[in-house]
Amino acid sequence: MAVYNRCNNCKSLNKPTNKNCKNCNEKLGKHFYITYKISGKSRLEYAGNRLTDARNLDIQRKTEKMQGKLKLPDKKQNVPFWKDIVENEYLPDARDRLRSFKATKSRYEEVRDFKGFQKPIDQLTIQDLDSYLDWQRKYTDRTASTINRNLTVARSIMSFICERKKDIVPNNPWRDFKLLKEHNKERRSLSINEMQDLLDACKGKNYYIYAVVLIACWTGARRGEILNLRWRDVNDFAETLTLRHTKNGKDRTIPYSHFKNELLPELEKIKEITGNYEYVFTNPDTGTKLTDIKRAYRSALKEAGITDADFHCLRHTAISNMSHAGFSDIQISYISGHEDIQVIKRYSHSNISQKTEMMNDFRQFIDSQKGKKKVVDITEKAK
Repeated sequence: MAVYNRCNNCKSLNKPTNKNCKNCNEKLGKHFYITYKISGKSRLEYAGNRLTDARNLDIQRKTEKMQGKLKLPDKKQNVPFWKDIVENEYLPDARDRLRSFKATKSRYEEVRDFKGFQKPIDQLTIQDLDSYLDWQRKYTDRTASTINRNLTVARSIMSFICERKKDIVPNNPWRDFKLLKEHNKERRSLSINEMQDLLDACKGKNYYIYAVVLIACWTGARRGEILNLRWRDVNDFAETLTLRHTKNGKDRTIPYSHFKNELLPELEKIKEITGNYEYVFTNPDTGTKLTDIKRAYRSALKEAGITDADFHCLRHTAISNMSHAGFSDIQISYISGHEDIQVIKRYSHSNISQKTEMMNDFRQFIDSQKGKKKVVDITEKAK
């Protein structure tokens, strides 16, 4: 029995410590295999992309051989394909286990039809993810962020497979695959005039889009949080909205008193249409909760003459405006629902006018001290 690193170019077996292939001199990756004899026949078994895992598997097979437990796999045994396990086992399990099942399923569908994954699970290697990455770069315009989300789901699925099928795939071959570096485009916020133009454009579009955009602009609530509002979540007495099924899983209650004059008349109109249903924003034709408002939102954007502003820009706009108004990061987090205060600092780039005003005041202070006998020493004062 022995451990080898297989060359991805010429497929020859090399010592695990070699840096280059002994045959073609290509730089070796991390594609470890173990070899052993059983019943007079040699077998080559993939052991993952970690040398430690390969050595552990080698020891495991030696132990099994000494105990007489090591047997050749049954030729009649059909090793399941990746796609079959996902659709027959992973997705049914994830449907009950994951809050983000819908998003996970959508990510899986993005990678499902890649030819490199259409093989038995014991034949999947880390090179398949490399091939998927090349395919995405060559034939799609997806961003690094989108590709990484898809790859993360694929790796999670493989972890599930390794837990369920340890006898076939003892080690996760995709565990150490490195994701792409993300260079996220800075999301812009709307100006006050743009926000008002958008709200004006939403009026008269349909019974719901104005209220949805209004709540987003004044509270920074996410689209899903708004569309999940039930009538019982609207407290007329306290003038609050309770957002449930939030991103961090915690309910959040926010006031609407600061824009009640705009919101309450809209809620009254909506109540005449959907008041008999559980959700505020319900399709009266089907009786189901609204989940997609893209068409109405895009139509309003076009009418307002606004470009490059997806719905999440409204959350960015609200938080940036709170920052402009002088709210602290902690105060903003009470409304936005951010648990990590550092995330809110992303919005500080929009607050350059405040920074400029602050530094101008600093200059005026320095100038006011010129000519005086003693300039105020901040460090001494601190002591």
